[in-house]
Amino acid sequence: MTLKIKFKVMGKRWKLFLLTKKQYRKKIDEHSIAECHGDKHRIYLSPFGMDIKTLRHELVHAHLYELCLESASGLTKDAMEEIFAELMAHRGPELLRLANRLLSQVKELTEPKK
Repeated sequence: MTLKIKFKVMGKRWKLFLLTKKQYRKKIDEHSIAECHGDKHRIYLSPFGMDIKTLRHELVHAHLYELCLESASGLTKDAMEEIFAELMAHRGPELLRLANRLLSQVKELTEPKK
């Protein structure tokens, strides 16, 4: 069964999907543990991607998508560094709080009940 958590990134509605190993391999691939699909406002997590570092990583992708940078492949290293620094300066605390909240929800939905 697919589990879904709704959340917002910069005021936009997003969904986090928690997939089983089999579901993830079928829908995404067998070589990654998580993936952000900005065009669909979705993040997919495999069982191996349900940790704080992975959530933070995917949320950075989501924030960069909302900043309209998904097609900015021609940026220099210095420009990307500056964008990331600005993102963290302006949205960092919000991003980290969101990652912590989502991880709590992931654990609540996936850990066996006592």
